[in-house]
Amino acid sequence: FGSMDDIMIAADLMVHAGDEGFESQVPRAIMAALPLVIAKTRTALEFIGETPETDLVHWFEPDQPQTLQAAVKGVLRDHDAARKNAESLRRQLLRRHPREEFNDRYATLFRKLVEAKSSPVTRRVAEASE
Repeated sequence: FGSMDDIMIAADLMVHAGDEGFESQVPRAIMAALPLVIAKTRTALEFIGETPETDLVHWFEPDQPQTLQAAVKGVLRDHDAARKNAESLRRQLLRRHPREEFNDRYATLFRKLVEAKSSPVTRRVAEASE
């Protein structure tokens, strides 16, 4: 695949098993309206929130593999309903967090990554461009 967008278009669902990469991968899947099978972690619950949207995600317990299997089967058993839930999740999260806020979150995340991996000189250049 040439890009993650190509993968999102071709995929039937997304499984995310932990916190690593959550902030970059899961929002992309949400924007592509992919049904989500997500490990019930603090990061995931904070991002999606303890709201009605929580019911639109297929959750699994990271330390219980059988719950992952059940969640994937739940999506595949009625894929049309899972797609409708994914679209509903996308719409609800966009209303709650407009695109501008998502863009701001990405920009903040990228700034933090640059700051963490850059030298003092490149940090000053990044700060000056803000």
